[in-house]
Amino acid sequence: MMKARASSTLFTAIVLGVDATTYPVGLSNCGVKSWVNEAPKRAVTMNQGTTEMMLGLGLVDHMVGTAYLDDAIWPEVEEDFNKIPILSDAYPDIDTLMSVDPDFLYASYRSAFQAKTPEHEERIDYFDVVEGESCSLLVSNARGNYTYCREELHAEGIQTYLQSPHCELEEHRPDEVTLHTLYEEIWEIAMIFDAFDKALQLIDNIEAHFRAATKIV
Repeated sequence: MMKARASSTLFTAIVLGVDATTYPVGLSNCGVKSWVNEAPKRAVTMNQGTTEMMLGLGLVDHMVGTAYLDDAIWPEVEEDFNKIPILSDAYPDIDTLMSVDPDFLYASYRSAFQAKTPEHEERIDYFDVVEGESCSLLVSNARGNYTYCREELHAEGIQTYLQSPHCELEEHRPDEVTLHTLYEEIWEIAMIFDAFDKALQLIDNIEAHFRAATKIV
């Protein structure tokens, strides 16, 4: 099997008969490129949406922490959710985050990878972990200046993934968020963790929920 590079859709994987990941996996997520050499073993989910995605893919055994629960957890994954340490009600501070030795950070919002600066004291102090006194992605807009540290985290052996509707740069966000957007993310996480069977099951589950809702309407 050839080295796997994350495709644009799960459909491609099905057509090509891809049923297992061959590492390393090349990934481009929100414009940040990296190689994943093996399935992460110590993932931390930084927001509820990514927590439920991991659990929906049956990846609880790859998780060492979660954070920022802002609603009731999806009942279908609640049992597994209760097995995971909750690091913080919001974003954890850097010491708490590093205490679980993560090798993968998975977030719904770009703020999860924003570095603490004098202008943004509430963010995570990634400069305690990454080399140097700055990170490479600097974004300025009418609301202020923002520093993001994903490439630097990769250099430290901590892979990252950010949901595409909230990419750091607007140019990398989808023009429209649809089911295709969700399924593409499921495909890419399945590729990273070698979880294709679970990905197909999750998509079937999602489709079944939509069919049931359509019947009710």
